[in-house]
Amino acid sequence: MTKKPARSAPAKPTAKPEPAAPAVPSRLMTARDAQPVGSFYQDLERRLKNFDLFSDTPAPAAPQPSEEDLQAQRDFAEVFGSDAGRRALEFLADRSVRQALVVDPFTVDPQRGWAMAQRAEGRNDLFFLILAQIAAAQDEPAPRRDGPQS
Repeated sequence: MTKKPARSAPAKPTAKPEPAAPAVPSRLMTARDAQPVGSFYQDLERRLKNFDLFSDTPAPAAPQPSEEDLQAQRDFAEVFGSDAGRRALEFLADRSVRQALVVDPFTVDPQRGWAMAQRAEGRNDLFFLILAQIAAAQDEPAPRRDGPQS
């Protein structure tokens, strides 16, 4: 039997491998040093130092309405409190919040569809502003815009 010569260990490369090309070519972006992560966390720590999510400090009080605002609330409650006012409010609801906005994306230009949606939203805002004024005059919470009342 003949013996096979023993293999020697492969030689270790002496030259360093070429660095990979940058992900973004230098002609598009200049090289810069990245912000050290430590300084980001130190800055975040400094900003959050006095912030306590679970503190017992009360929320700031809502500003008190002016006398002009209170008078407007009483006027809305008086106008829409009558039978004629309720019918007018029903008419406004039928023409605003109860009217579905349908925009066919295949036939309507996107900018025109956007304008139609903004117009409908403006009508809805006005209707809910009236309801909010009536509710405030009667010391009730303003109605929510979406979902059932809870």
